[in-house]
Parts: sequence; C-alpha cells; structure tokens
Amino acid sequence: MRFIFKEDTYSKNRGKYSRIIHIYCRKCKSDIGYYQKDGGSKKYMGQLRRLYIDRFTVGVSKNISKGKNLVCSKCKEVLGTRINYSQEDRPAFRLFVGAVKDKIIQVKENK
Repeated sequence: MRFIFKEDTYSKNRGKYSRIIHIYCRKCKSDIGYYQKDGGSKKYMGQLRRLYIDRFTVGVSKNISKGKNLVCSKCKEVLGTRINYSQEDRPAFRLFVGAVKDKIIQVKENK
C-alpha cells in the first residue's frame, strides 16, 4: 500500500517527523483506517487522544466527516466523539481511553 504524506501548516507546526498509523477497534480488532500522525519523537509516539478528520489517509468512509461519533463498522462500539479542536479550529474525534489500538506502519520514504 502506498501512502502520501500531507504537508501543510499543521504538520510544519508539529515538526518535520510524520508517521502512518494503522488504527483498529480494541474490542473486535476491525480496521478503522490509516492515519497520519505529525510531530513527536521517532521512538516514542504516546497515546492517541484525538484524531483529526483531515489526517485519515486510507480506509475510512467519506461519510466520517458528517457523523457525530466515531463508530466501529463491525461491532458498533463508539470509539470517540466529534469535537471542534478549539486551539486550531479543526474538526476531530476525541477518543475514549483504550477504545482503539494502533500500530506504526513502516514507510520507506518519509517526506
């Protein structure tokens, strides 16, 4: 699978390092999608607290931007709730603690 990194003011403000993360449901292990996380160190990612809607790269329905909650399509577990992140005036999902699991995807070229 090929990923294209988004380069904009958000990624520049967080630092040059970006990574692709495979996100899946904690309960049923169903795919949620692939997400670009910007900033942080190369070795330590930290816990995901929110997912910005514009950072989903592959696998998430285009209807996600219209929904009130982030819901697993398989088991219908509510994983997070939609918010407008006020510090950046940006739509996102605030994740419930432990609702999703993630795995960093190794990408050959990181621009």
